[in-house]
Amino acid sequence: MPARRVNVVGIVGLCMVSMAAILSPTGFFGITLCLLVPLGFGGLIVCVVGASCRPRWPAVVGLCVGLTCVALWIAVFMWGAYSFTAPARRTGVGVRAYMKMSMDASGLAAAAEARRRPDGSPPRYLSIMSVDLSTIRDPWGRPYRYCLTNTARMYTFTSDGPDGVTNTPDDIDVFTMNDGTRLETPPISQPPLPAPVFRLPIPPGLWR
Repeated sequence: MPARRVNVVGIVGLCMVSMAAILSPTGFFGITLCLLVPLGFGGLIVCVVGASCRPRWPAVVGLCVGLTCVALWIAVFMWGAYSFTAPARRTGVGVRAYMKMSMDASGLAAAAEARRRPDGSPPRYLSIMSVDLSTIRDPWGRPYRYCLTNTARMYTFTSDGPDGVTNTPDDIDVFTMNDGTRLETPPISQPPLPAPVFRLPIPPGLWR
């Protein structure tokens, strides 16, 4: 009875591709993609070579697993790119400018929240000395404008946009430009609750 043939090359390629596919989701959590990408594509090449040997099923399975993984990651990256480019197009600025203003919104909100008044209302003005506008500027190198508004935060910051002129259609509100997808900003500060006041002596009939 003839011995059963084993496609060693195909099995090796299948193992390489499977390992890269299984570990690929962890690439952003510690295992570097610089190791997983060569492992995966190297496994595909080994599977192509192994497809010329019999039995072919290990190499064919490895090719199917590898190509499916590549297709999924392409879809993930395209979705990620769209999630950044779509809001940027709605805002009318480039992706780089959109990302900068999204990150600036967090720093500006932190500065304003730290300067809320004791009653919880926002500061009426934020001077250049209280907020370092030399480092927090819009993508066109101009300072943001602080404005009081009828919103939950009761204030916002705006950019004059590419034209640099106030109150024109290209002005940008950094808190609303992302349409619900903005980066995390500091929570709204609440005024401290007043301490209870006890008057002494306690009138008759009342208990502490």
